[in-house]
Amino acid sequence: NIRDKQFQHFDYGERENLARYGQKTPPVYDPSKVKVPVAIFRGGNDWLADNQDVAWLLPQLNVTHDVYIPYYEHLDPIFAFDAVTLMYKDIINIIMGKN
Repeated sequence: NIRDKQFQHFDYGERENLARYGQKTPPVYDPSKVKVPVAIFRGGNDWLADNQDVAWLLPQLNVTHDVYIPYYEHLDPIFAFDAVTLMYKDIINIIMGKN
């Protein structure tokens, strides 16, 4: 949740939260409990996960790869023509254990 600076489940509103989660507010995740290696690919122009949000999250995770692409926006990993060379090859190498 960007407003509350929390990493949490989706907020459906009090009534739906009660039905889905059994509480009025969405449960909060504790990112520091994630112990698996994490690869982060992020963009400097991301309107959904901006630099401030990512700066808050990064120290809480076991980040083994941090790839920053200054001109990328949130959907560029899917639609950008250079995503293959800037991201996909690295992702495949990480999955294959060829860090």
